Amino acid sequence: MLKRRLAAFSLLEMALVLSIMGVISAYAIPALLQARAATGWRETDTKLESAIYALAGFVQVHQRLPSPADPASKDNPGGEDRSRTIGILPYRTLGIQESDAQDGFRHWISYSASQDLTADAQNAPRKPVTAHRGLPGSNSQDSSNPICHVRPHSSRLDVRNAQGQSMLATGFFDDLIAFVLVSHGPSGAGSFDDAGQRRPATGDKLQNLGVTPFLDRAITQEYDDRVRWVSRNNLMAMYAKQPCKPLT
Repeated sequence: MLKRRLAAFSLLEMALVLSIMGVISAYAIPALLQARAATGWRETDTKLESAIYALAGFVQVHQRLPSPADPASKDNPGGEDRSRTIGILPYRTLGIQESDAQDGFRHWISYSASQDLTADAQNAPRKPVTAHRGLPGSNSQDSSNPICHVRPHSSRLDVRNAQGQSMLATGFFDDLIAFVLVSHGPSGAGSFDDAGQRRPATGDKLQNLGVTPFLDRAITQEYDDRVRWVSRNNLMAMYAKQPCKPLT
């Protein structure tokens, strides 16, 4: 009786297949990771822009910015904590979803706001509402949003570039940075965890943990933070559609 020989791979054939798979993986895996990172960045940019509009909408209604939220809060999850100067986006206060307070890499977006602009309108330090002489359209009965009259005090935020220069040059309107948003990138180093603790960070990423000045610089392998900041006057002019008028 003849025995049938079963087809099988030789060791040489298996080695050849594994070699081919290794070559394919060497090219495919980095490409896949890059594609996932690009998708994460696009989602992050969209969420940061949406957060800016949500904050502007809050300003229009409440005439102040919300304070940051405590990610570890059990009593008021996602609600603002008036005692905090740095935390996460107060998604419940803003009326947005919890996922909207996370970047494209599922890390909490850090949020810091000028304390002068989070104060209730009647308690905020104000500029006198008087007109500049010779400027058409200005008058002492300025009815613009009260946030325009807040006088920068001791809690001024600062954002600097890689050369250490301030990103906002104060000028005629005596502008100030209203708030800063930080996505801590794919690594998540420096972001808040669900217990309210900062994840370990090193190098330049240490500058975006909430102690001003923040750092806005190009992304590298070691630095993957995306920083977005908006000045008070740009917030009112570009997003809230109520530009601040010149005041003395």
